[in-house]
Amino acid sequence: MASTKREAMVTPEGMLLFPALFEARAFEGGEKETYSCVLVFSKDADLTALNAAVKAAYQAKFPKGASGARNPLRDGDEKVEDWGEFMAGTKYIRCSSQFQPKVVDRRKQEILDESKVWSGCFARAVVAPYGYDKMGNKGVAFGLDAVQILREGEQVAGGGAASVKMFDEVADDAPSLDDPFGEN
Repeated sequence: MASTKREAMVTPEGMLLFPALFEARAFEGGEKETYSCVLVFSKDADLTALNAAVKAAYQAKFPKGASGARNPLRDGDEKVEDWGEFMAGTKYIRCSSQFQPKVVDRRKQEILDESKVWSGCFARAVVAPYGYDKMGNKGVAFGLDAVQILREGEQVAGGGAASVKMFDEVADDAPSLDDPFGEN
């Protein structure tokens, strides 16, 4: 029988998206709440080690192969319309865990303040690829053990500063919006 031991590794630096690192959440309409994040890698990132680890996890789980198996290293061009132009030409992974990962800064000091971590920060993660075959779905996924925030970045994909730009200014003497239907 093939080994299913998960080999942990450190990812290259990537842009952190949708961090659910302090509180478990469901991702993109999923039902199961997990701790998770997405890491987006530039087109120049060396993903050789990630690719090799995915291949090893696939071969360990499916020694005879598996048609239709999903690769966790995804093409960012698929998400440009949903997530934004910054995804063009990138690769990304989603990693998750049922257990809360450690989150640290550049000096490996634990980050306890959730406001210090947002979509757009640059980070790397300790991940462990593993094969799965569950309810007709097959492939490789990344377990998440820890995240290291490397540097700040502009907030993206998830509101905040980018969404505020959509508002028009409202004059101080504009009618109140307390009663939008004019019933009172």
